[in-house]
Amino acid sequence: MDNFNYASGQSQYGGAYHQGVSGARMSGKAIVWTIIASVVIGCLVVVATIGWLQDRTGLSAFELAVRNGFQGTEQEWLAGLQGSPGQDGRDTDAFMDMVYQEWQQAVTDGLFTGTLLEFLTYYFSGPQGDNMDLTFSARTAMRSSVAILASFQNAIGESSASTGSGVIYYLGMNGAARNGYAFIITNYHVIGRHDVARVVLGVQVRELIVAHTVQVFLYGMPTVSIPASIVGGSAQHDIAILKVKDNETIRNTPVRAVTLPTCWNLTAGEPIIAVGNPLNDGISVTDGVVSRRTENIQMQSIENPSTSISYRVFRISAAINPGNSGGGIFNARGEMVGIAQARLFSTAEGRPVDNIGYAIPLDIAIRIADQIIDRAELEWTGNNIIDMRRPTLGITVTSVNITWCDDADDVEVIETIKISGFNNPQFNVQNHFQINDVFVSMTYQVRGQWVSHDITRMFHIGDFLIDLYGVGNVTFSILRGGVPMDIIILVG
Repeated sequence: MDNFNYASGQSQYGGAYHQGVSGARMSGKAIVWTIIASVVIGCLVVVATIGWLQDRTGLSAFELAVRNGFQGTEQEWLAGLQGSPGQDGRDTDAFMDMVYQEWQQAVTDGLFTGTLLEFLTYYFSGPQGDNMDLTFSARTAMRSSVAILASFQNAIGESSASTGSGVIYYLGMNGAARNGYAFIITNYHVIGRHDVARVVLGVQVRELIVAHTVQVFLYGMPTVSIPASIVGGSAQHDIAILKVKDNETIRNTPVRAVTLPTCWNLTAGEPIIAVGNPLNDGISVTDGVVSRRTENIQMQSIENPSTSISYRVFRISAAINPGNSGGGIFNARGEMVGIAQARLFSTAEGRPVDNIGYAIPLDIAIRIADQIIDRAELEWTGNNIIDMRRPTLGITVTSVNITWCDDADDVEVIETIKISGFNNPQFNVQNHFQINDVFVSMTYQVRGQWVSHDITRMFHIGDFLIDLYGVGNVTFSILRGGVPMDIIILVG
């Protein structure tokens, strides 16, 4: 097996609610990207904003388009902007006011120094081109990033430490003011390890233990320690959630919760940055691209290093070093797209490897974070650890008829997923499903909202089931012998 390393730093020493989230927790920038599905042409002048822009810049939208490279008549330009009848201008004023506020906030925060027109050109241009300036992304991401020091003491009094990184996912607010509370996402292996957990009749029993103290540090503030508590997570997915409570530094420093993209799909070749705490030397940035959108790697289990576990990850070329674990991976717009986890440092034959790092996809990290945060309101006492729940269907699946969905923007792998067997009779799913049933989609309710997902990859069902930590019905749309039908399963 190739030699993978978790990207946390470890050392021994003596004795010793919110600004930007997923789902209902959507940031202003995320809303901007939802509404801006129709932007086009060079600097991507927004649909039906002619009067608004002219009031503030003195130029018409067509003149701005020509300045930024459009060639053609005004009628041709207008034709290119047409959308569905009756929709083009419906929310324009509110949308542009939101963009204007985003620009003002970016200037106030020191993240942008140009004019409104320059902001529109830069911000809405997207991650295109070999010379994309990632400065805006780095400045934004560093305000949402933390360094982590986790201190351990095992059952026989030995002390050790682990260093890593994290991202501020949820930031508590009282109106427009921070209230000193925050939830942070990191890797489980940063705050947990396999060690002597107890001694029974003189025999040392090694199990997964968690840090007895955790401290986090903001960018540029290595001497200002912020205490954090471990709320919960999933060792099987290597995601943990920390909580900071009523902290003056969080309250009085202009930190930001991470901004999330409205579309969670990645593109091979897409520019990214990794923000973390390599070598415990403070928050820093490395850059690269998405090398592969999804794959599985085998690594030692956090809970039992004598066994291995498969993680679904995406591959990146940005440098990932000890201490980067748990840090955010961000796109060119400063939106988080994953959590740094590991790197490949040599092959099974011992040949060195460069520029192969791995990150946990955003959808896995966010689903786990949302579950733990939601459950913490009722289940967390401050001393317990909440383990992620995920129902099991008791089926095995296989992939057949792998094809491409090839369009102008991307090349996406599409798999046909069918049932190949049943592995747990107690679930009685064989009373509902049959061998060779083909999955099409699944629909269920999460946090009061109905969601529906197409099932086009092997990992989809497992990822989506993370949402279903309570008891509820899931409707699976399937094909049985080519005939479409719906199967309703009670899970939980």
